[in-house]
Amino acid sequence: MTKFIFYLSLLFFFTQTTYAADVNVTVSEVTDNRTTGKFFKGLDIEFEVKSQSLTKAKGMLPFSISKATSDLGENLVNKSKNESASFFTFQQLKPNKPIKIKTKLKNPSRKASSVHITGSLNIYVPDNNPNNIVTIKDYFKFSSKTIHHKNFKSRGISFTFFNKDDLAIYTEKAKKAKELARKKKINEKFTLIEEVGEDLADAFANMFWGNSDLTFIITDPNNQILKITLYNENGQEMETTSRSSSPKRISGRHGMNYKKMIPFKGKLVINLAGKNNIKTVPVNITAPLP
Repeated sequence: MTKFIFYLSLLFFFTQTTYAADVNVTVSEVTDNRTTGKFFKGLDIEFEVKSQSLTKAKGMLPFSISKATSDLGENLVNKSKNESASFFTFQQLKPNKPIKIKTKLKNPSRKASSVHITGSLNIYVPDNNPNNIVTIKDYFKFSSKTIHHKNFKSRGISFTFFNKDDLAIYTEKAKKAKELARKKKINEKFTLIEEVGEDLADAFANMFWGNSDLTFIITDPNNQILKITLYNENGQEMETTSRSSSPKRISGRHGMNYKKMIPFKGKLVINLAGKNNIKTVPVNITAPLP
């Protein structure tokens, strides 16, 4: 394995109706794992993004690669290793700190000396459009209930969350519902308990999911959910310690754990993608290989 740290700088300008922003994109590190073996091969490239004018930016979604070729013409795009954009891959921005994003490419041949990458970076800049946000006040009483909201409906989103106690109850109901369905060989459409339960029975068989402070069952076919934030009754954001997702991430289960005990009073805020709150920055860069 060879690591090569360097800086190639590209400066992009794009103008929106509210402001103009300069985004400085660099390739900061290349980890070269070229090998003829079957395991651990590949190419990891880290991008670093800086901007003085995107002061309102709150996060970034994964780098979207459209093309990656070596100087020998090899296609190095590794779709299986690059995650689609959605809230479980959302990277929160920290004030005055650069954004770092890694992408994984296929193994280039040993004779290759550079890789050319084109794609785009999608930066989240919140707006005040009420169509791009869902707020669940007194959230705790909505545990285990499907949230019906016009902003979810227009995007085809299904959203249900559980606290630990409700999750335990539904897990038990799920097991019974699945067993009943198996015995009767039911083919008709399931109720919410059975529909969610069919999934939960398998997913939460081990205690891993049951230990999450909040568990979310989400169907988001167009990756519209950017961020889910829990606030206490004083309006303070609850800090997370860990997040986990099932393999079916677009339509699956997500667990969140928090640094402090989750409040009984508070609100959940779900930020959604919209026409004006995702800023797309094109990337067109060549990185030398070590």
